[in-house]
Amino acid sequence: MTDDRGAVHALDKATGSSIWKQDKLALRQPTGPQLLGDYVAVVDIEGYVHVIDRNDGSLVGRLATDGSPATAQPVAAGANMIWQSANGTVYAVSAN
Repeated sequence: MTDDRGAVHALDKATGSSIWKQDKLALRQPTGPQLLGDYVAVVDIEGYVHVIDRNDGSLVGRLATDGSPATAQPVAAGANMIWQSANGTVYAVSAN
């Protein structure tokens, strides 16, 4: 989940307790996370895709897009994460 301060959290399914917290994206207004293979990814207010290791919360990659935010929560489609930017570009990103 992503909180209102921009931190991305992994929570234990059974207990709801925190597994890890990635707060280096604070103030970047990331979308909610989307599973991307062994990773989770978010899109920030400037259109960057941030890839996070789902096991420990470490940032493992970043991809620039057209500089505009996602218009809605990215969705999963097969091995891809798909979203449309505010500039109208449709993106499909995979971790491969």
